[in-house]
Amino acid sequence: MFGLKTTLTASASITALMTALSLGATQPAAAQESTQETNGADGAQSMDEDSGAFAIDEILITARRTQESLKDAPITVSAFSEDTIQKAGIQRPTDFAQLVPNVLMLDTAEAGDTQVIIRGVINARDVDPSYALVVDGVLQPDPYALNRDLVAIQQIEVVKGPVSSLYGRNAVGGAILITTKRPSNDLEARATAEIGNGGHMRMSGFVSGPLVQDQLYANLAASYTDRDGFFDNEFLGGQVDFYEETRLRGRVLWEPSSDVSLDVSAEYADIQGSAINFNFQTAFFPNIQPQFADGINVNDTSLAFAPNVESINPAERLNLIAKLEWDLGFADLFIAGGYNQNDNALGSDFIINTAFGFEGVGADGNANNDFGLVGYTPAPGTIAFQERNGESMTFEARLSGDIGEKLEWSVGTYVADIERSVFVSLQEDSNNGEISLINPGPQTFNVTEDQLTEADVLSFYGQLFYDITPRLELALSGRWDSEDRTATNLLDSNFAGLPTLAGFDGLVREESFDRFQPRVSLRWTATDTVTFFASYGEGFRAGGFNAPGTRATVLAFDFAALDPDSVNIFDTYDEEVVKGWEAGFKSQLFDGAVQFNGTVFLTKTENSQVFEFTPVTSTRARTNIDETELKGFEAEAIWAANDYLTLNAAFGYTDATVERFDANPFAEGNAVPSVPETTLNVGGQFNYPVQDDLELISRVDYQRIGETPWDINGGSGAVTVRDPVDLVNVRLGFQKDWWSITAWARNLFDEEYNVENIISYTQTPGPDTPAQALLNFAHRGLPRTYGIELTVRY
Repeated sequence: MFGLKTTLTASASITALMTALSLGATQPAAAQESTQETNGADGAQSMDEDSGAFAIDEILITARRTQESLKDAPITVSAFSEDTIQKAGIQRPTDFAQLVPNVLMLDTAEAGDTQVIIRGVINARDVDPSYALVVDGVLQPDPYALNRDLVAIQQIEVVKGPVSSLYGRNAVGGAILITTKRPSNDLEARATAEIGNGGHMRMSGFVSGPLVQDQLYANLAASYTDRDGFFDNEFLGGQVDFYEETRLRGRVLWEPSSDVSLDVSAEYADIQGSAINFNFQTAFFPNIQPQFADGINVNDTSLAFAPNVESINPAERLNLIAKLEWDLGFADLFIAGGYNQNDNALGSDFIINTAFGFEGVGADGNANNDFGLVGYTPAPGTIAFQERNGESMTFEARLSGDIGEKLEWSVGTYVADIERSVFVSLQEDSNNGEISLINPGPQTFNVTEDQLTEADVLSFYGQLFYDITPRLELALSGRWDSEDRTATNLLDSNFAGLPTLAGFDGLVREESFDRFQPRVSLRWTATDTVTFFASYGEGFRAGGFNAPGTRATVLAFDFAALDPDSVNIFDTYDEEVVKGWEAGFKSQLFDGAVQFNGTVFLTKTENSQVFEFTPVTSTRARTNIDETELKGFEAEAIWAANDYLTLNAAFGYTDATVERFDANPFAEGNAVPSVPETTLNVGGQFNYPVQDDLELISRVDYQRIGETPWDINGGSGAVTVRDPVDLVNVRLGFQKDWWSITAWARNLFDEEYNVENIISYTQTPGPDTPAQALLNFAHRGLPRTYGIELTVRY
């Protein structure tokens, strides 16, 4: 927790790593350094008394909705214990995503707009997540719920592959399970203060203990983060990427007897930040942006930020959970209810009305037209404005038990009532440096969406684990999901005469989706140290509605010169179906000192849901790719070298290919955008006692993200494949029994790269020519950040 990584000498670390890889590979070091509290283990490794070897401690997971050892579970999971979360400095979801192979997490446009790509399954904007988020055993339907400050977290699990039979309709790519600290009889408290560059400040605290000994317990966790930002506003002065978040969570656990427990928690967050800090690249105006005269370049990070207004992104989150667990003797009863509320708005400078010839006055008082069309423009023009509000209520009931010693079973039901409203518009820039939060207001001259979507979900599921022999397990699970969706258009006019909303006031559209999603797995414990497994699973995401008239709008304004048959934007989008196979092994070698795991996978998607942005009308549309194929493998290793040093390495490969795209046959055979072909994760944790109870704690993590394509058409003359990105995070500090001090740095070598590129296609293709990538909205990755933190605990 208070630890830190230090870079080992090159020769020592490379020698140790190659030794580890020659022995094998496993779960990320993060996944293995310590166990859950239920294990009672204290650290990442321990001495085997018989052999004298250092063994990696066991960790328990709940990926299959039952508690089992990570090394035995027939499913691919990366797990992070409390000890690892603290020592790796994991404070936000993007931090643990950097430690998992074949996982990419983007958090760019606004607070909560988090996209998770697991094994190439796309998590597009404005659709349901491609993963299930489960907090303390309760599914969270809010797509904005993942983006959070992680304070007082007991364990994190990242599950890969379609697991909808276990977690529901959206778990097509996998699941993320977050377990917060459970209150108990033990009185404990912790407080952390942190400062860093970019005006970064973070404070967090946690206190837990009994209210009534052996019966009623409670804890309270809080955090506050504030930073000025790292990218200068060349026009207004200051920074464009400021952020402030306040988060508070309380949890009460009542155990009136050994058979019954009632667990209630509430979490609230308030966010005030910036939004849409993208640079705008275009080949349209080579006199303004000569570096893009031959086409856009996703590797270019040279553009300055020069908006003439300061963006805004206020957001509020509320999450309530209540759980009852009751041992009935013949079975265990689990009942849970949840409530989520999300209110989110954003406003940001957008492209000016005139494409050239503008002049503004910069912060230095001089004429400022050197920045051209950048993210965004230093002159009066338009404001991109959005409001997204959501509310949901969920209920789940589950019975689980066993029959004899060979069969475990569970059955359950889940219902959800979800409402989400979306308002998207372009508004007039008043040229006073401010954004007026009016929805809609007199300054609104174009609305591309004003819609309320309601979803009623009903699910039934069941699962069986059967030990065919003491070493061979067959697991069967299935889930039937039914979802009724209703979309109501709320506005009759879009103020610009565009056909998007005109004449659709009060229009109600309804659609129902349902599907049975099976999963089967087989586990063979070949020896006490080697396990093989194979599985097949299915999942789906319901389809939905773009604003009525969306297709007419983009055909009239954004793609007026294109053949309508080549424009894959409609007023509705279809449900997505994912079918996935995987096979792998898990092993413990050299008396448990080395773990080596490997998995191969093949995933087929039908109607993959993707996001398309059209800049002329600022339309945010959801579309489908008919078929994609995702195949690859992962190899993970960890080596407990001695009492002080643990090394880990993981490699992931994903071949993500568009197999069929009827609206754009030129894309067939090309790579799926935003999916890197390879990921490499290498790290080391080194703890060394300096004297008495003073310990040196150090850690280094290296992530390499391979070449990443961003253009579904395969380039078309522009540079649309991002070069590999190399990121190094380090931590170094000292720890005693009640305090620790840690220095840290992320992106140590200040790698410059664009973390996301949103490409639009505007050039008219000929009959044998694919669309050209001529517009790019690029979001820059954070530069080197560094700081120091002080933690005290009781």
